[in-house]
Amino acid sequence: MLYSKEVMKHFKTPQNVGRIKNPDALGKVGNLTCGDVMYLYLKIAKNKAGKEIIKDIKFETFGCLPPNEKILI
Repeated sequence: MLYSKEVMKHFKTPQNVGRIKNPDALGKVGNLTCGDVMYLYLKIAKNKAGKEIIKDIKFETFGCLPPNEKILI
């Protein structure tokens, strides 16, 4: 088997996948030439103590399995 069972489990049932509408932060990394691109969306809020926290996080990847594998493990 090329990938471990754990990697395949995350690949088949990924978590936190998608976009956040009007994100507070957006990260983009990759190379459009070869087709591997990842977007990371963050929604930031303040907790009861007034500290900023990550309220929601989502990602999208385009390319081969390894980028998905790395973000989920």
